[in-house]
Amino acid sequence: MALLAVVPILAVLGAFEPKDEQTKASGTTLELALRYPSLSRHKALEQIEIEITNLTAAAMPTVVVSLDRRFLGGFSKLAFLPEPQSAYRFEMRNVLPGETRQIAIELEAERVGRFKGDVAARNAQETVRANASTFILP
Repeated sequence: MALLAVVPILAVLGAFEPKDEQTKASGTTLELALRYPSLSRHKALEQIEIEITNLTAAAMPTVVVSLDRRFLGGFSKLAFLPEPQSAYRFEMRNVLPGETRQIAIELEAERVGRFKGDVAARNAQETVRANASTFILP
């Protein structure tokens, strides 16, 4: 019974409001920055933003960014900018020294529950990964 009394108080304090998280993963040649919804509500429109930065003094012929299907499993109506080359896989060509490239994904929270996965960026030298986890409320 006491637990039921706590739920409205938590709601007033914003415990169930949508929240975003930001994380970074860096290697010697690449940096990956990720902003994603960590807490969402069913049918809410959300956005994921990914930035890849070339940390070297040389151009990178190819950087491949991939998103874990498990992480995106709770969402529907995905819209990508730019479009992926294959399912949840983006190829960036000729990334110049110091250049940052962006990927934006708009999506709708569809399934209730926790969805976890990695976002990875890979070039010829290394792979960097950032973990993401979203909880979708009813």
